[in-house]
Amino acid sequence: YGYRPVLAETFVDPSRFRGTCYVAANWTRLGRTAGRGKPDRLGARRGTAKEVLVYPLTASWRAQLLAPLAPEEGNDA
Repeated sequence: YGYRPVLAETFVDPSRFRGTCYVAANWTRLGRTAGRGKPDRLGARRGTAKEVLVYPLTASWRAQLLAPLAPEEGNDA
C-alpha cells in the first residue's frame, strides 16, 4: 500500500502480565488505556485498562508522525 511503519504499538493487560519482555527489549511505556473495551451484544463495556507500549522502527519516527500529510497523486480534491 506504499506505507512504511515507523512505530510499533502493543497493549499489555497488567492484571494478567507484567510486560517484562517488552521492557527488557527497550519498548517505551506510554501509560494506560481508559479500559472501556469493546461493547458486547447488549452494549455493555467490560474492558480492563491496558498498558500501552511502543517501539520505534526508525530513528526519525517522531518527525515522520508529526509531518503534514503529502497530497496523494491523482487526487484533484
